[in-house]
Amino acid sequence: MRRSHIKSRNGCKECKQRKVKCDEARPACGRCVATKRQCSFLDGFPAAASSESSPSATLPLASTSHSPAPSRSTGGTPTHLGDAESHTPVISPAASVLASDPGQTLASFLEERYSLCHLELLFHLKDSLAGGSGLLRMPSQVGNFIDLMLRESFKTSYLMDEMLAFGAAHKSTVAHDDERVYRLESTRLQSRALAQFNSGQIQVTDGNCVAVFAFSALLGQHALFDTFSGASDLPTALEKLIGCINLHQGIRAVAGQSWEKVSRLVQTQDSPVDPAHMSAGTPASSGAGECDDLLRRLRDADMTQRTLQCYEEAVGILQYLFDTSRASDERRFIACQEWLVRVSKEFVSLLDQRRPEALVVVAFYGVLLHQARGHWAIANAGRFLIRAISSHLGQYWADWLAWPNEAI
Repeated sequence: MRRSHIKSRNGCKECKQRKVKCDEARPACGRCVATKRQCSFLDGFPAAASSESSPSATLPLASTSHSPAPSRSTGGTPTHLGDAESHTPVISPAASVLASDPGQTLASFLEERYSLCHLELLFHLKDSLAGGSGLLRMPSQVGNFIDLMLRESFKTSYLMDEMLAFGAAHKSTVAHDDERVYRLESTRLQSRALAQFNSGQIQVTDGNCVAVFAFSALLGQHALFDTFSGASDLPTALEKLIGCINLHQGIRAVAGQSWEKVSRLVQTQDSPVDPAHMSAGTPASSGAGECDDLLRRLRDADMTQRTLQCYEEAVGILQYLFDTSRASDERRFIACQEWLVRVSKEFVSLLDQRRPEALVVVAFYGVLLHQARGHWAIANAGRFLIRAISSHLGQYWADWLAWPNEAI
């Protein structure tokens, strides 16, 4: 199924030369970041003076008074994040709000201070976390992690910005008015947090592992909320979903490297840490369940063996997550993120081509989302995704989609 290409008049030079749609994100567009190209948009952002302790990265460095240099380890070998050769950001930045204000440089954007509005968001976040509202779902093994995260945020500006962005996103769902104001501030703060995080080569040490892990955990759940909140059409939702998968796989690299150090701080004899939710690959499933009919149809379909293996892997992960998500509400929400982390790049490519079988697999993922609909970051995303895909594929694929539609 071939998609028509929509020209972007204001896209970067690289995307125009490659004849692909540019998302026009600043300071570098998403496609250039994903393919490790030097985006022409970066030419419009003058580099600020850099610190000797923080090597230059893809994004210009901000003032070290606001974005501190990576801390040094007091013991053990620090873990480097990102590609030291190409200085590629570890986590690709979201569409930046700088695009709406061309006169603002990246340096001035990063050096902005906090306001009374931000203080309000911090109190909202703290009260919600303390009240047990389920605002932030974390593995049960990290029960005392919230306190560590709050203390660390006062020493780490990118973590504070993402915490405030996360709080603003949540408040946009419960505020009686000013919903749009909170959403815009959430996007702005998230962009600033990502720019700060990517502005230097972060080394995971005993001193900053909590900040790095907390940042990645918040960003992952925030990205899932951004993917489906306000979604009104399938093409936009799928583009956001692909971006969310790519972001989660970048987050996996960050969280995985900090988890070993964090686990030593939070692990107890009664709650051994299981880092399986941050690993890639295909876990073992029970072999029988919700995805049996889908696997049978895929194996009977006309496709190459390699494509079939790609689908079988994605569906096998889904079945494993259906099996394990029956345990608790907490596990159901984590399972929604886990599929985004585990699914292969080959499957993402098939989804990007809008292959019907790939869309059916995503509809089954929609059931996983629907089972976690009680969490604020997901809400009705599963129902929307299943109905939109069913409408898009039409009657021919109705039998393939019978179970997801029954599930909602």
